[in-house]
Amino acid sequence: MKPRVRFAPSPTGPLHLGGIRTALFNYLFAQSTGGTFVLRIEDTDRSRYHPESEKHIVDSLNWLGIPPDESPTIGGPYGPYRQSQRLDIYKKHIDVLLKDKKAYVAFDTSEELKQLRDKDKSFLYNQSNRKELANSLNPQSIYHKYQNIRSIDDVDVENFVVRLKVNQSRPFEVVDELRGIITVETQTLEDKVLLKRDGWPTYHLADIVDDYLMKTTHVVRGEEWLPSLPIHHVIYDAFGWKAPQFLHLPLLLRPDKKGKISKRDAILNGYPIFALQWEEFAGLKERGYLPHAIINYLALLGWSPPNLSKRNEIFLMDQTIPDFTIDGLQKNPAVVDFDKLKWTNHQHVSGLSPSEILNHFDSFLTELYQTYPPSDVENIISLIKNRIEIGADLVRETHVFIREPQINLNEAQKVYTEHWGAILDYFQSALDFKENASLFKKNIFKWAKSKNIPLRIMMQTLRITIVGQLSGPDLFDIINFVSRDSLIKRVQHTKSITSKIN
Repeated sequence: MKPRVRFAPSPTGPLHLGGIRTALFNYLFAQSTGGTFVLRIEDTDRSRYHPESEKHIVDSLNWLGIPPDESPTIGGPYGPYRQSQRLDIYKKHIDVLLKDKKAYVAFDTSEELKQLRDKDKSFLYNQSNRKELANSLNPQSIYHKYQNIRSIDDVDVENFVVRLKVNQSRPFEVVDELRGIITVETQTLEDKVLLKRDGWPTYHLADIVDDYLMKTTHVVRGEEWLPSLPIHHVIYDAFGWKAPQFLHLPLLLRPDKKGKISKRDAILNGYPIFALQWEEFAGLKERGYLPHAIINYLALLGWSPPNLSKRNEIFLMDQTIPDFTIDGLQKNPAVVDFDKLKWTNHQHVSGLSPSEILNHFDSFLTELYQTYPPSDVENIISLIKNRIEIGADLVRETHVFIREPQINLNEAQKVYTEHWGAILDYFQSALDFKENASLFKKNIFKWAKSKNIPLRIMMQTLRITIVGQLSGPDLFDIINFVSRDSLIKRVQHTKSITSKIN
């Protein structure tokens, strides 16, 4: 059977880099093996459910170019793919475990359990103490009458949970494809809740039932789920099912390496970790990142392609799929370097034609389109595209073509010479002949030479005047596009601040 993998996010908020990378590696594995990539929405945690989250997840995957083969919106042979629509399925499987005495009902209140944990920080609800607690396995409990029930329908009181009955008597082993064999001490296992008081399944039950019924062959998920691996194997054994292969991806650490990257850190520090806009927080798309640049960057966070030393660090999805194998995945945490992400985006932007840049980033060019005809806009983009790291840079880089800039006084002071006023006066008068670009440039150089003004001084003075600073596109390219009236205003403004810099 060809691999079937799934990305199974909880719709509690926006999709961020950690989730995107998990989805990406599942997608690449499916694509490279001719397998199937499934999107399953795990919405059983109703207390944290966000109604806009699922749409954000689906839209993000589509924009990034990693769409699923089966999903709640696409459908497929093993649906529904939204857990809230599978409650009857989970109930039937809970009843199977109760009937086979692999699970039991428990009635301990939240307050009672809190008191036990406050008294003993290491408290676990398991085979060492379950017969002393409020459940159907305690012969001294009023709930012992439920010891032989075959369905939750047989429970005639409210406010109960169903717990997994873990009866491991000796250490056992589980396998993670990245870390190898992991030995589990039985005293560390708890009788996990499978069905909550509200009648909804927990992650542990729904996840295993769905993976089995959806014929998942490989579970590729985040490292935070590694502690759940032993319990998940116990549940598979309780049903008599063969477990899929498990692979837990390493954490993505924030730039200071002091913890995994999170939505909270992103919001506090302004990290662009959401694929798309989420509430008031701009996503990677809105900041001007290209989807294939994000994929390029994330693919190398935790995965080493074959012959890495011989291949280009910049690549497209189609170039990655043939090389992808799970053998190349790494177990060490990866640090998210936003400067490197921006650099990667810059490499991809540099490879685009001006018209492609316009197509990707038109939202950043509204003012430029209002000032120039489309043909000029494209020509201006060709002048500045190598200066663009992200689309938002277009606003800064095109500013000089649209309106008079603020002059950097520190840089102006470094440029100022006794020739300052003469250069400005000559340039303003020369603008009468601006329309003949080649002659205009030649005359300026000729004049500077006749006045024994070093060309460097001439050009730096004009750059401060026209651009406001010493960096930017070719000066005469700017002069060629900017109107004569705007250039005159820039000269006059420069003259007006001369007293501040000399």
